[in-house]
Amino acid sequence: MYLGASSSWYQTESLQTIYPTYKSSRLEPSNMVVIAIENLIEDLPRIKESDNLMNNMIEAGKKQYLLKACLPNFQDSVLFGYTNEQLKILNKEESKIWDYIVADKLIYTTNTSDIMAIMQESTSNEIFGEDFPGNIGKYIGFKIVDIWMHQKAQANITMEQLLLTPAQQIFSSANYNP
Repeated sequence: MYLGASSSWYQTESLQTIYPTYKSSRLEPSNMVVIAIENLIEDLPRIKESDNLMNNMIEAGKKQYLLKACLPNFQDSVLFGYTNEQLKILNKEESKIWDYIVADKLIYTTNTSDIMAIMQESTSNEIFGEDFPGNIGKYIGFKIVDIWMHQKAQANITMEQLLLTPAQQIFSSANYNP
């Protein structure tokens, strides 16, 4: 499965339907540990909340925060599954992304197409363009969780407590405003 992004096996028509380029590009031997830990994190218990954009972003952010805590010596681009350039763009345009989400009142949307536009894995983002990666919600969610975890009140919180803290509670007290 980890033959490397340039493997001709991933370029076959039948495998492109299962592993499109944005997925197969991560199937490098150097990403095995990251993907294994991501899979373990997926199986951890968490609170099931309403399916709105904010909850999706915070839940993705919790997973990303835990992944970073488990693998502190890995580059953020590897942990997020973005290219270095995509990560630079996200860092630079973070406030623009947040402004769009807030201005369009998407934060509590339950509209599946709006949620997918922010949360779906893909080569680029349909809202912000080709330079932006898909699933920018994971990045924004991580930023919110990171702010919340670094607040004095959360100084001794465990990762299990983080996973079981309601997304709305994290969002409300983080006061995220890039």
